[in-house]
Amino acid sequence: MAWQQLQLRTSAAHSESLEQVLLEFGAVAISFVDAEDQPLFQLEPGSTVIWDATVLVALFDSDHDLSQCLASLSTNNAIENRTQLAIEILEDQDWERAW
Repeated sequence: MAWQQLQLRTSAAHSESLEQVLLEFGAVAISFVDAEDQPLFQLEPGSTVIWDATVLVALFDSDHDLSQCLASLSTNNAIENRTQLAIEILEDQDWERAW
């Protein structure tokens, strides 16, 4: 099964709210990725630390219509790359070997 992938660059302050937006648009998985190679240190046990500059990588089913999602996200000022949003198709493969 192929997947559709969308990457959004944002700040730590907007990461959680954008995660919820992506889930509402039907994302089946969302990963948080460091956008600027910033080291993180967990100061409090059980706390969640996130990078100042974060990329949210959202996966959608291959047949999911993302036109409304892209239209909404392209006007969201919390997204730093909103003018360059693009859907990438990830073809199915043996992911264990790919990693």
